[in-house]
Parts: sequence; structure tokens; C-alpha cells
Amino acid sequence: DIRVEVPISFSQATIGAKIDIPTIHGEVELKIPSGTQSGSVFKLKGKGVEVSSTNLFNKSVGDQLVKVQVKVPKSISNEEKDLITKLSDYDEKHTEQKKFFDKIKDFFKEL
Repeated sequence: DIRVEVPISFSQATIGAKIDIPTIHGEVELKIPSGTQSGSVFKLKGKGVEVSSTNLFNKSVGDQLVKVQVKVPKSISNEEKDLITKLSDYDEKHTEQKKFFDKIKDFFKEL
């Protein structure tokens, strides 16, 4: 098998994308599903190294394993910062997360 690590953007990981991956057999399109987490590994079956044996009919080809790493930009423009802030505000309003002390209260109610 061949292992490679490929950087993807936050937006590609969040909403999904199609990216080109170089292999020893040429470029292959890889579909990144929405919600992909950093460190996820995708298998490109048959895109690894060919291994031959003494039997001419018993050749096999390894796979290429693609590990994606979500890259966070080190600096962003003011417009990008505003957009990310709006997204963060939306997340806070629409995510039903209990505060730490509410979780503790619920725990003791069950006892």
C-alpha cells in the first residue's frame, strides 16, 4: 500500500468536495464527503504498488491510503473573520448544548 497525506480546507471538509489525488497510476478524483474530520483516511483500491508472485496469474495491486488533514489558515481577512463570526454565532444559537452545571444538576437528579 501507498500512504499519502493531503491538506484540505475547512470548507471542503464541512460541505464536501472532489479533489484530485496523484497516484503512481495517474491522477484520481477523490470525493470528500460533507462532515469529514481531520485525520480521516480514504482508500483508493488498486492504486498502490503491483506485487507479482512466481505465478503469472497471481498478481495483486496494493491500495493508496489518503489521510486528509483539515488546514486552518494562520491569517484571514476582515471579511473572512466576519463570515466565521456569523457562523459561530449561528452555531451557538442553534446548538442545544447544556452548560456544565446543568449537566451536573441532571446527573444528581438521576441518583
